[in-house]
Amino acid sequence: MTDQLRVPDNEVPNPNAALSVRGLSKFFGSRYGDQRKSARGAIRALDGVSFDLPKGATLGIVGESGCGKSTLARCLVRLEEPSSGEILLDGEDILSLSLRRFRSVRSRIQLVFQDPYGALTPRRSVGEQVGEPLRVHRLATSRKSIDGQVGDLLERVGLRASDSSRYPREFSGGQRQRVCIARALASKPEVLILDEPVSALDMSVQAQIINLLRDLQEEYELSMIFISHDLSVVEEISEHLAVMYLGRVVEDGSSSEIFSQPLHPYSQALLSAAPIRTPAERGARERIVLSGDVPSPASPPSGCHFRTRCWLALSECAEEVPLLRTVTGRDHRCACIRALDTEGRVIVNN
Repeated sequence: MTDQLRVPDNEVPNPNAALSVRGLSKFFGSRYGDQRKSARGAIRALDGVSFDLPKGATLGIVGESGCGKSTLARCLVRLEEPSSGEILLDGEDILSLSLRRFRSVRSRIQLVFQDPYGALTPRRSVGEQVGEPLRVHRLATSRKSIDGQVGDLLERVGLRASDSSRYPREFSGGQRQRVCIARALASKPEVLILDEPVSALDMSVQAQIINLLRDLQEEYELSMIFISHDLSVVEEISEHLAVMYLGRVVEDGSSSEIFSQPLHPYSQALLSAAPIRTPAERGARERIVLSGDVPSPASPPSGCHFRTRCWLALSECAEEVPLLRTVTGRDHRCACIRALDTEGRVIVNN
């Protein structure tokens, strides 16, 4: 029996990926240190997460609250230091860099936070805050150059250049999120991570922000990670999808394939709760109601973390952590010893 996520021997980083993550773990509160195998008593916020973000594409990350999505976002930009693993930005492991050296790389990967109200400092003007990355990363030196770039960024996100003199309290929630996006774009990043960027906004404003992100992605050739609990939003904006449960990725692949044919039982339950969009779906989709509560990340079940709530669990599920391996197609992976297709047929039996 093992409590460590096993990574397949052939799971090497994709050289064409903008960002590759391998075996990323984050344990909080361990008195044994980060590198101990068991780390008893620690909260396993991330437990061996691996994925690739293709260049110019959007990877959606979904899962229940507490599954580790926001911790993952913070670890990717080193606001939290991971306990172990690799984060490869264009092939360079940014975790191997000193914090001083990482500052020079920091401009290439930016994070937009969930709360547009708390993400901005109320006592500083919007122009000061959007222009700060330009000063910190020395992308502009003169006041005139900074002001010009700030005005251009604000206009790119649908605001006015003259708004730079205003303060956050003078903007609506949607406008503040546009300011946050402008600030993230100021350093000309290659990778943009968005942690629940539209959850605090109403439906009409959500649609505006999603359209804005699409336009900016094409204009700036961005690779994006879009984290959300809203499946309809993720389906709309993401070409690729990763499903997380209790600190682990349990399924990943193309969004279209996972939404049409989820293989992991947790993915099936999660997607069965998504809003029904057409009358045809109403009759075809069966809601899967999970029993029990999500286990504590401080004391997760052995083997498959989902087994205590899974209606398909076998005795073998408690013995070993299932590999995240290809099950159908070239890019669809699932961490389950008996992944099912949409008709309930077993297609994997490790």
